[in-house]
Order: sequence, then C-alpha cells, then structure tokens
Amino acid sequence: MSRMEIGMTIAANRSQPGRAGACPIREGAEYLGVSEPTLWRLLRDGTLPRVRLRGRTLVRFVDLDALLARASTTSAGARS
Repeated sequence: MSRMEIGMTIAANRSQPGRAGACPIREGAEYLGVSEPTLWRLLRDGTLPRVRLRGRTLVRFVDLDALLARASTTSAGARS
C-alpha cells in the first residue's frame, strides 16, 4: 500500500477525533483503520512517535490525529 493510499484510508476511517490519552498498538491501528504491522512500520520509521510505559508501547491519540491531519492535507494536495 502506498503512502497516499494509507493516507486516504486513514482519513476515511477516522472515527473519534480529539480523544485524550494513549492506547496500545492494536487499538491505535483500529483507530487509524490500518493493520498492526502498518502501525509498527509508522513507529519504526519515525512517522509516528511512540510512548513507552512499563515496558508497553503506546501511541497517543493526539499523535494519531496529527497523522490523520497530515494525511488529509497530503491527499488533498495530491488531487490539485
């Protein structure tokens, strides 16, 4: 899946904007509408920051929302 397709999928599946806190990888992937391996890839390549808490990897909803906003902007720019 290309970055543009990921962005379009993410933007289309955005379901709960503005949530506070952080979530585990599985929930973050569901929130974005992507697979867990795709979310891990975004974390690994630095596209999305991670939070480590007591040995667990979490993602903050504010960071997920920022990724969605960037993807929406990129997708809209690509159509112009």
